Amino acid sequence: MPKSRRDWGTKQARHDPLRRTAPIVSEVKAEVVPVLGKLPESGGEAIPHGEQVWALASISSLLEDENADRNRRMLLSKNVIKRIVFALESNSDLEIRREASGALRNLCVNGDTDVLGEIANKGGIEAVLNCLRWATMGLQNQQKQLERAQAPLREARERLLSKPMDQMNRKERRQAAKLQAGTVPDTLKAQTDFAPDPASIVEFHEWAADAPQQLLAMEPAAATCLVETCENLVVILGCVGETSEKLLVRVVRWDWHGEKDHSPNTSTSPFAGEALAAWLCEAIAVGTTPEGPYSSALQHLAASSANTLCALSDDTSYGLAKALVGLPSDMPSSKKARRADRPLQSLPTPSELLAKRNLGCSRLAKLAKAVQLVPMDGEALSNAALGVITSGALCNILRSVVSDPEIEEPIVITGYGPLQGFAEREILPRLTHILSLVDTSQITSGHSQDALYSCELSLEIITELVSMLGVEIAAEDHLCISDLPIDRHNDHDADFEMLEDQSSTSESSDREKPASAEVSEENHGLDQWIFAQLLQSTLLPVLLKLASPTQESELDTSEAFKRRAVEVRAMAAVNNLLLRLALFAPPPPSQWPSDESTLERITAWRTWVGTTHLEGKQLIATPIYQILKETWNQVFTIASHWAAVPSVVDADSSVSGAWTTAAKADTGTSLARDGIAMVNTCIGGLWSIARILEGQLPLFSEGMPASYVTALQAAYQSARIVDVRVKCVGTLAVLARSQAECTDSNTLSAAYQEMYLSLGNLLMDVTEASSQDPNQAELLVVAINGVIDTYANELAPWNFVYEVGNFQTRLNGLITPISRVIKRMNKSTDESLYTAAKEALDNLKGFLEYRSSLA
Repeated sequence: MPKSRRDWGTKQARHDPLRRTAPIVSEVKAEVVPVLGKLPESGGEAIPHGEQVWALASISSLLEDENADRNRRMLLSKNVIKRIVFALESNSDLEIRREASGALRNLCVNGDTDVLGEIANKGGIEAVLNCLRWATMGLQNQQKQLERAQAPLREARERLLSKPMDQMNRKERRQAAKLQAGTVPDTLKAQTDFAPDPASIVEFHEWAADAPQQLLAMEPAAATCLVETCENLVVILGCVGETSEKLLVRVVRWDWHGEKDHSPNTSTSPFAGEALAAWLCEAIAVGTTPEGPYSSALQHLAASSANTLCALSDDTSYGLAKALVGLPSDMPSSKKARRADRPLQSLPTPSELLAKRNLGCSRLAKLAKAVQLVPMDGEALSNAALGVITSGALCNILRSVVSDPEIEEPIVITGYGPLQGFAEREILPRLTHILSLVDTSQITSGHSQDALYSCELSLEIITELVSMLGVEIAAEDHLCISDLPIDRHNDHDADFEMLEDQSSTSESSDREKPASAEVSEENHGLDQWIFAQLLQSTLLPVLLKLASPTQESELDTSEAFKRRAVEVRAMAAVNNLLLRLALFAPPPPSQWPSDESTLERITAWRTWVGTTHLEGKQLIATPIYQILKETWNQVFTIASHWAAVPSVVDADSSVSGAWTTAAKADTGTSLARDGIAMVNTCIGGLWSIARILEGQLPLFSEGMPASYVTALQAAYQSARIVDVRVKCVGTLAVLARSQAECTDSNTLSAAYQEMYLSLGNLLMDVTEASSQDPNQAELLVVAINGVIDTYANELAPWNFVYEVGNFQTRLNGLITPISRVIKRMNKSTDESLYTAAKEALDNLKGFLEYRSSLA
């Protein structure tokens, strides 16, 4: 049977491997090829100045138009990075360097890791840093820099000449004779013109005071060009530093005082990164200068420098924050030094350490001055954004200092006092005022993008800052009631010292406290604690106002996404503040201390928060208790709102997690993701408040179970997100110890007995259910700890639940299943959870042994 014939009309021609198809050249590509011809990859034929400027400006424009992504890929295929880097480092013309740095900046701002890596591989980092060092000479006054550089030499010569001849040694006599004869040459010469000679005197610490006058002395076009070049360069450094740790090390460790070359020039100084930190601080200081012809351009440079300083100081592992404050960074081992084929870092002398610390204090003072651009009252200034960004840099520096246990002395800002005190006294109130000016109804409108950026950045800074409060530097990893700062009679606590006038240098031991700082003997001066001041300030109301949802928040639009971003950040700040305060709360009954010092702190704490009825005293609702209870109600209202949104109710683990910018790409899941993040964060805040008050919240309202108790029970049963269920159980476990309306088991009402039974059975049911599944290890840990903490005190009013529910026998039967679950856990996946589970099992065994001894 013959086969059916193919339709030859539709048959494709066979592939001919020897035939080359004509390349399809797009219109843009055809136009760009001549442009790239004006930018050689290496030395060769000289290209006219105007053509190079035109070519670089054309590339910058192509990277900004509507087809930027396509143009970027096409330009990268033509080795455009090497061409731009060569133009940047081989030309000393200001206009060429401005256009080259601008083109390189437009390539960097996209944040493509591959592009930034290629820039580093082509020598772009070294070219940018060399160009920035070169530009510094145009911003500084050469004569003043010469005088400052010669000052130590002149002082040494004056000391030598004033020294008696009979006290000089032979070498000093010869030197003095030459000085008197005038035969010692002065090798430092002033340069009055802006020259790119790297041998010129480059000083990175004081050029901000010279920059406005130096710019006025230049041609207007050259001055503008120089400032724009510096701005482009610092933006590039910020983008590169955010890309990877490896590139960040290259930026920080570059030797600003080394020879100019194209290879990585790594500093071996223990203060590597100091020059870059000093340069950025000076650039920020320039933005605080009075109005002038170039004030707008200088303010843009200051804002970009502050952004870069935030980016480079965010990682505390690579020494920029330490170098800024004048501390030596971590020195590499000899093995690493030999591998890098460079000498070891030399240990700094005590005099060098002191000089560096003094310079660091001066640099911090420049940042502190920029922070004061943010007002404490009234309308925000036009350049308040610079103060907000600089506050972020100081927050990063403070975190680096607090997290380093080797720093034993507080970091001081010249003229402002300790850094931590400045953050609490200046940064927090100013950022709070900025947030109070935000109009939530207009926050997502197109004309308020700057206000939205300042709002989001302020919230992020506050979120970080409140998590470092309450203790001095070198805080322990695990805070507890023992770290609570209390006053004993005539002693001054750390927080009172922080509130004193920092300008006073008197260290007299007999000075008296002002009348407003009198210490209460009952709470040992906790009314003057930083948390007492924050709770009674406008910070919490402002944050809760921003975190409160509206009807527009539930929409799946870009404006609603921006609004929810502010709400999530505001609630995260509230949660961090409450969580930090909860770390100082008294321990649960299972960890009750016995030493008098800790018990004294517990009494002071309970007097402060208003839970003295736990010690048999009269219940007095203190202002702090009222504030925390009102905060509890508002946080619960916000959580209830989001828990009722249909997309949040139906959400599962596939859309769970914290808010991320990735949600922008999928508006269908962003609402559910943001709603879950809000519910999760709110319940975390409720857990913290319950810990602060030791569970002393009413379990009933108007004769009915409190709405938050039933809501938390229902949330545990219905939620499909593990984090939400864990926090619900943890909060209910703390509420199970509530004695807000009863203190004696003999006077328990039937309603309270039923409530205690309900909460106790819930904890026991969760423990039994999660003891069979290693995927519920988090629930298992929190449930075990909840049972132990609740029933560790056999004299508590709710102890009858333990006996009625036969918890002793049931818990004994769970030892083997729990041990089996722990053995099935993957230790390498989550070592901290594995350790917590083992610790919970050990505690459970000890708890059962203790309870059995009571029989």
